[in-house]
Amino acid sequence: MAVNKGNPASRLSVFEDASFKAAVPVADALAQGLKHSMIMPNTAELPKVYDALSLHLTSVLSGSTTAEAALAAAETVNALLG
Repeated sequence: MAVNKGNPASRLSVFEDASFKAAVPVADALAQGLKHSMIMPNTAELPKVYDALSLHLTSVLSGSTTAEAALAAAETVNALLG
């Protein structure tokens, strides 16, 4: 399905398949990235987590708070996932 339907591959064994490598020239690079990826939890709260993390990251990038303060405030996402 990764080759014929364009579905994203999520198993490293797919990246070793010759037909996948032929269809996706960046297969080796994608495989390296997949090795370092993290699976995001499948929860209805995920949009709230993204919103909270984006808010705290933006506050640091805008200079309105320190990275340390934003990280401490971002701990609230644990309650959403907990």
